[in-house]
Amino acid sequence: MGSLTGSPFGITWAESTDAPIALGTLRSPDGQHIDLAAPAEGLTVLLFYSSECPISNAYSPTLDSLFGAFPAKTVKWVGICVDPDLSDADVKAHARDFNLKFPVVRDRHGAFARKIGATMTPEAFVIDAKGHVRYHVESTTSSRSVGFATPILRATSSRTRSRPCSRATQ
Repeated sequence: MGSLTGSPFGITWAESTDAPIALGTLRSPDGQHIDLAAPAEGLTVLLFYSSECPISNAYSPTLDSLFGAFPAKTVKWVGICVDPDLSDADVKAHARDFNLKFPVVRDRHGAFARKIGATMTPEAFVIDAKGHVRYHVESTTSSRSVGFATPILRATSSRTRSRPCSRATQ
């Protein structure tokens, strides 16, 4: 992956040498297979979270606001629950209780997280229609929700989607 320089919230784009990632599908708690691929000429925002993580839970309202700010034909949002021991009913209840409006899928054994390089919650990846990671941000502190969401907003709002970027750590 290329690198970002500067503050975690100032995006400095860098060339990526990574091969595209084939996203495929993951199963929702309802048993549906959700396609993770970005819309044509658009982006997918993958949000790795744990229902037991207070930081993940604190970001829910802000992420829902961002979800509502972008048309589905441009940006696809998917929450990826990595809790191994939760039942499907528990995942659905958590999504309902935290008013998650975007689709939620399961990665119970962490296979998809390992494939894409997710290592903590919350963690987000912005991926273009060709499968290239355009932005990656993780939260390592309990700072305000907007701190984690700001880079996601900038990456999805940017008209400069032709240049890959990679990682910022808060």
